[in-house]
Amino acid sequence: MPSNIDEMTDSMLHNLEEKTGKNLDQWIQIVNGSKVTKHKGMINYLKSEYGLIYGYANLITLKAR
Repeated sequence: MPSNIDEMTDSMLHNLEEKTGKNLDQWIQIVNGSKVTKHKGMINYLKSEYGLIYGYANLITLKAR
């Protein structure tokens, strides 16, 4: 179990493709292709269009920005 934020982030990145079916580069392309520019808008887009949970949507958004 991750004990700090850096370990949690590393764990989520490691599990991203298994849990979502896409790797980080693919998700970044999707977010950048959406033309959504605000952080919360990107999160909401990923949640509503792709069914991601908040944690993964937020992580992808942070990495895309």
